[in-house]
Amino acid sequence: MKRTIHLSLLLALAALSTGCSTPYMVDRRRDATDLFTATVGYGAGMKARVGPLQAGLLVDVTGVGVRSGDLLGPSDFWPEGYDTPGSWDIAATLFNVEACSGGKTAMQRGKAYSFITHSPLVYPQNPYRMREDDSPHSFASRTQWLNENKYRHAPASFYTQIELAVALGPAVRLGFNPGELLDFILGWTTIDIFGDDLAH
Repeated sequence: MKRTIHLSLLLALAALSTGCSTPYMVDRRRDATDLFTATVGYGAGMKARVGPLQAGLLVDVTGVGVRSGDLLGPSDFWPEGYDTPGSWDIAATLFNVEACSGGKTAMQRGKAYSFITHSPLVYPQNPYRMREDDSPHSFASRTQWLNENKYRHAPASFYTQIELAVALGPAVRLGFNPGELLDFILGWTTIDIFGDDLAH
């Protein structure tokens, strides 16, 4: 088991560092990026999550780093057409609101999600991306819009994520995804269990 993990990490580093831009290697690099979450932002509190089960008390806005398989930069902080940050989180164990739209490819690859729940057990759904000209401005109209435009459930990769967020002014979020590790390993044989290979 230890050897498998070490080999996987070496393959991930190789995929991330290679200059090869064939569709196959682009997908391998993206799969390698899916393995880890490491972001900085701002907020207050702390939250731990194992799959869909989470607990803590946290208000957090992600700034830059790696999340949902994307390298997030300043341009992803307030994406065009949104009236909220690209990735944010409010958690109080029994009431959680979280949205993670990721960067340029998270939505296409099914890695983006959002949810509101009154339970520590959450079932996220893919977030909508509204155009600027049809974006509802009030909370009531936005809720009505969401009800009329049903979400699709988020992919299985959300349920295998393990992460911890700690914030006291500056915020740090770290995570690892064992399910994505399996997807990454099998990806070298062109088996795509999470259906997130776009280039190939």
